[in-house]
Amino acid sequence: MEQIPAPLKGKVAVVTGGGRGLGSAIAIKLAEQGCSHLAISYSTNRTKADETLATIHKISPNIKTHAFSASVLEENFGAHIVDETLSGLGVDHVDIVVANATNSEGDKVTPASKLSRQEWDDTMTGNAFSSLDLARNAVLKMPRGGRIVMISSAAAKAPTGEYVIAYAAAKAALECVSKNLAVAWGPEYGITVNSVSVGATKTDGLQKSLDAFGPEFESMTKDLSMLKRHAEASEVASIVAFIASPDASWVIGAAIPANGGALSTLQG
Repeated sequence: MEQIPAPLKGKVAVVTGGGRGLGSAIAIKLAEQGCSHLAISYSTNRTKADETLATIHKISPNIKTHAFSASVLEENFGAHIVDETLSGLGVDHVDIVVANATNSEGDKVTPASKLSRQEWDDTMTGNAFSSLDLARNAVLKMPRGGRIVMISSAAAKAPTGEYVIAYAAAKAALECVSKNLAVAWGPEYGITVNSVSVGATKTDGLQKSLDAFGPEFESMTKDLSMLKRHAEASEVASIVAFIASPDASWVIGAAIPANGGALSTLQG
């Protein structure tokens, strides 16, 4: 029987925030789908990043990998990510960029009445501007047919209260960035730019929120899904991998919902 080719065979990819949580699941899924070169950035936890690379090498010992530290708040974040990816993997281009890294933590939220200008600015920078900065540096090293995928949130479209106002606004800005870059760069570079709107997903970040806010928060976030549960990180990663594949060539400038119907529940 003829073997079905891996959809991402031979592709070069980078996943920011790929050392843990959803980013790790995305990197692993890209490896399963055939990427030959994979770079991941992490904020501080090198151990988790190494665990992700070990899992990737179990999928295929021939995958070239590179892990490096980067902060979404640093100057020249985008250039740093691209330079590390190219030099660390020994390549001259990148086919797939997943802007997943964020400085937002689920157990650290501030109500609108106490939100400082600095916290607002940092949240915007760590989600929207960092994704823009990465994209504008990566596109210069992308061949036609390249893919940029930005990780957003259901909170961008559905109001959930004052405690997530900065995060929600930042993710809404990220989706705006994604759509406008798709309009500008589709014709010019022949690439696609999309975002994926994620709901409550089983990651260490969600666990921090559950530990901080208790059973009522857990029930509320599960009830938002039409399936009344939290997503597995692998379920969201599969959607990201599809958007990054050649099969998604006609998906451009979209905000793909990957939240178990949470937007429909919230919006009615």
